[in-house]
Amino acid sequence: GKGKGRKGPRDLSEMPQGCQSVIVKNLSYDTVEDTLHDVFQDCGAIERVNILTDRDTGRSRGIGFIDFETPEGASRAMSKFDEVVDGRAIYVDWSERKGGGKGKW
Repeated sequence: GKGKGRKGPRDLSEMPQGCQSVIVKNLSYDTVEDTLHDVFQDCGAIERVNILTDRDTGRSRGIGFIDFETPEGASRAMSKFDEVVDGRAIYVDWSERKGGGKGKW
């Protein structure tokens, strides 16, 4: 059958110019923002970590955003692709949300 999505991290050449944010998917519902901060802090200075939650239940939706202070931090964060956090291998991709006019949080 067909696999879902891509099977590896994006090529660094595909990084949007000036991108300083990554989206992290496949998070455990138990993962908290402090955990993500700890996992990614060696990539560079982090400006903000935000895990999306369900508006009605307040439960994690398994998706988070990490804003770095520099594009280099976001670039280094791609090396965390498939790292296991709270028992789940995470998916990391660039987020064009910050300054790109996309996204709504």
